[in-house]
Amino acid sequence: MFEVILHWNQASTPHVFALLDSGSMRTIFKADLAEALEIRDLDRFPAVTFNTGGGPVVAHFVDLELEIVLEEPNRFACQVGFAHIPRHILGRDIVFSKYMVAFDERTQSIYYRESQD
Repeated sequence: MFEVILHWNQASTPHVFALLDSGSMRTIFKADLAEALEIRDLDRFPAVTFNTGGGPVVAHFVDLELEIVLEEPNRFACQVGFAHIPRHILGRDIVFSKYMVAFDERTQSIYYRESQD
């Protein structure tokens, strides 16, 4: 889990926790978070349908800024989806392109460092 804040125009979400999912290609947040950003009509944004274990899910993708709450400020532009899902998901499209990530199952820890280009 990572603590994140979303920023769109002049609005920001409260701090929320998102599950880091190495099996998810895209980053998708619960639709109610769009309301916190004052995004009123998600249907005006591009939609993609994903097949999940629970059936198909439609996500609407919005360009915004994502802030991962770390020791140092870390806010960057990206595109995230909003959908009717049970939890916030950080997929490989954002986190794994910016960070090298390692999991230590024994200690239940996640290690990360910024990728070097």
